Amino acid sequence: MSSYDFVSQNRCQLYSDWKFINIVQCRLKKKSIINWITNLDDEAKINEIENFRRAALNELPEEIDELLQILDSTKDEDCIEHSDSRTILSRK
Repeated sequence: MSSYDFVSQNRCQLYSDWKFINIVQCRLKKKSIINWITNLDDEAKINEIENFRRAALNELPEEIDELLQILDSTKDEDCIEHSDSRTILSRK
């Protein structure tokens, strides 16, 4: 095994471990937030959280909005219909 292969494998393993840790941390944060909200008795705080949730659902990041505008301006005939990346890559 070359040193490049060794480094590449270790880099992949580190990324995989990092990704797993981030997923676990995210789940723990969600659980903590759910517990906190469940125990809230302050109606004003609950309303603030609900308003924040509604606003977050209605607003899109600028990049997503730009992509949607591009999509709207593209003719259907110019789009490629596909089901997965393998299908696209096999087309010539």
